[in-house]
Amino acid sequence: MRLLCLMVLGLVGLSFFGPAAHAKTVREIAKYCAKAKNTDAHGENEEFNYPSNGPGQLIWRCMNGAVYVCHMGASGRACVQMDRDNSLLGRVIAFCQQNPGKTVPNSIAGNSSNSWECDGTSPMVTGHEALDEQGYLRSSWRPVSEVASTTDRLPIRDGRYARTNMPCDSAPMSARDVIVNGAPIHSPQYGKCDTHVLRQSNKAFRVTASCENGGPSEPPPQLYTIISKSQFTREGGGVKANFRWCSAL
Repeated sequence: MRLLCLMVLGLVGLSFFGPAAHAKTVREIAKYCAKAKNTDAHGENEEFNYPSNGPGQLIWRCMNGAVYVCHMGASGRACVQMDRDNSLLGRVIAFCQQNPGKTVPNSIAGNSSNSWECDGTSPMVTGHEALDEQGYLRSSWRPVSEVASTTDRLPIRDGRYARTNMPCDSAPMSARDVIVNGAPIHSPQYGKCDTHVLRQSNKAFRVTASCENGGPSEPPPQLYTIISKSQFTREGGGVKANFRWCSAL
């Protein structure tokens, strides 16, 4: 009886996972999702890379019969299924008891969709990222039709930028920006980052980053609104400011 069950499970596995693993082209993946309807993501498994000429690894899954994709980035955290039950809350509580007043790092919060800080020795939610119906970050997983029409470049000059109301040479680091190949360079405190630029309108671009975390948290998403080739507005982390081009790299 046990052998029969194993044989049945094996056949089910072949019938379900086999087509997914062999769906390599855009057309094959779309056809598979139309039938499978909903599937989980498969992490760094290269069998589930989505065909793309862009930088970084793009993985796919199915939701409601459509193909959704996500940029894996350096850590891959943006693409994993989030913890909706706060099962790691005990670790957060323990961290705050030992580190009062500190920001809870991702290494402790794990796959929580909440951002945490320690209010004294008690954990406090300081932000929350919306999840889709399958528990993945809504901001990271996009219908492939949207990603196909996005750009990975900001339409501005490369170089060093500073807030328009501050001198270029003496502005603090928080009031500066560096654009290389049409994408912002994040502070070294975050470690190595993969930056992704998603066009939201003709002038607005959402910039996110997946980092090998060298600091307390990953950089918050930023909204860049283009004013001209040498000026933009940057909004994120509760701060909105205008920037101007200062010098070449």
